[in-house]
Amino acid sequence: MARLLLFFKAGVRQIYCRQGVVTIEFSFVVVIFFFFVFFAFEIGRYMVISSTIDLSLSTSARNSAFSAKRGVDYNVIFQQTLDHESRLWAGFIDPKKLSAKVSFCEDVAQAVDGACDADSTRKKLAFYQVDYDYRPLLFIDVIPGTKAFASALRASLSRRLIYIQEYELNEKFKDD
Repeated sequence: MARLLLFFKAGVRQIYCRQGVVTIEFSFVVVIFFFFVFFAFEIGRYMVISSTIDLSLSTSARNSAFSAKRGVDYNVIFQQTLDHESRLWAGFIDPKKLSAKVSFCEDVAQAVDGACDADSTRKKLAFYQVDYDYRPLLFIDVIPGTKAFASALRASLSRRLIYIQEYELNEKFKDD
């Protein structure tokens, strides 16, 4: 019985001595846990913003490209539709960080060379581009290497579409 009592007291003493260890382990683990939770949140936010930009660009470019009126300004239609789309997604994207550009090309070689211009008259291709200035909410300048990661994410949020301007090529499609 005395041995059992000594064994019990030794076990209780070890438990009291290890309480500080649990606190220290918890403080290390909780920091890593919150880092991964916030990282998962940031990845989800990036994916939603990327999908939103893709949807807004495709809708705006389609509305602009299929406007069949004489003397239409495709850039204005594109900007108006993009502004409307970005207001719908205002909870996810900041419309102030969104920039758009429309240029027109005669052929694919001109588009590859970047020699397109703003005049849409009798041009076959419309080149729609949207850029978003993405800034991560968390971990900027806190962890080494995050600046390079953030700049890579920022560069990947540039989308481009090329549409064939059928209405500019054929006079019979145009309304008066």
